[in-house]
Amino acid sequence: MDGIQLQWALDPTGVDMAARMRAYLDRLLRSITVSGTGLPSDAHTALTRARVRTDSDARTD
Repeated sequence: MDGIQLQWALDPTGVDMAARMRAYLDRLLRSITVSGTGLPSDAHTALTRARVRTDSDARTD
């Protein structure tokens, strides 16, 4: 486990993993792309949809 995963494991409601991952990927893209652009503004929506879909798929009610 890395530091952020450990923080999330200790306090899942206090650490927004999706937001932190998006911020990291945005910074990474800004540093490696020629134009210096980060993630598109709708990337947050796509990440949220993926997370909701994954959470609902995991349920076995």
